[in-house]
Amino acid sequence: PHIMGSRVELEGIRKDGSVFPLEIRMAETTVGDRLLFTAAVRDVTDRKTVEAALDQRNRIEDLISTISTKFINLPSNEIDEGIVDALRAIGELTGVDRPWVALLSEDNLALQFTHEWSAEGIALTHSDLHPISVDTIPWAMEQFKRMETVYIPRVKDLPPEAKVER
Repeated sequence: PHIMGSRVELEGIRKDGSVFPLEIRMAETTVGDRLLFTAAVRDVTDRKTVEAALDQRNRIEDLISTISTKFINLPSNEIDEGIVDALRAIGELTGVDRPWVALLSEDNLALQFTHEWSAEGIALTHSDLHPISVDTIPWAMEQFKRMETVYIPRVKDLPPEAKVER
């Protein structure tokens, strides 16, 4: 009786064994002297996907706001530390174990890595990163030219056109 007229979220199992989110709404009615129950079961996978994307977007916007506020009040002698702290926050939010910042040379021929953060258990490489020629990373440079973020969660999942970067 406590779920009549309310929405209950559960997990369902498809024939193939995969699990999916569902919602059930139950109602009761009386027809003559008979008490009847109805249940509407709905797959809410799409709704949950959208909710998760909105939640992630909100967390990113909150992080951008927090980082921006910190930099506004940051003394110039703490900017490098602030950048590394921002990389840490970005890495933790996105699940990336080694975000870094690189600057394009004035002649647009090389990238110089300037700041890096590594998750626990991941060795820092910043001190070992020397300038690299943009010719050695054509796919990434194309992304940069379009002002896109280059997000590489797993090197093995890079697209075929990024074979040089792989």
